[in-house]
Amino acid sequence: MADLRVEDAVIANALSTFRTAADRVDSLARAIRGFNAEVVGAAPLLEALHTADTTLAGELEVTGQALAEVAQFASKAGAAFAHVDQGLAGQAP
Repeated sequence: MADLRVEDAVIANALSTFRTAADRVDSLARAIRGFNAEVVGAAPLLEALHTADTTLAGELEVTGQALAEVAQFASKAGAAFAHVDQGLAGQAP
């Protein structure tokens, strides 16, 4: 039977990745909200671009929040693995 091994470095790397992704997505969403669609000139195109950038920014914010939540869950999972590992180590003959 193989042992399940979850290294602290793997959890730390995953947390770092999720947090970095969440930060970058948040920055991107803020940048998109700052777009000046008026430079296109034509009213129908202006409205379409405004709708698109508002929708995209909103979806990116949701994605960023989800990534932050995944990081929290990964942190909790890492703590649970460490707790179980310590408990099993105490029971080892």
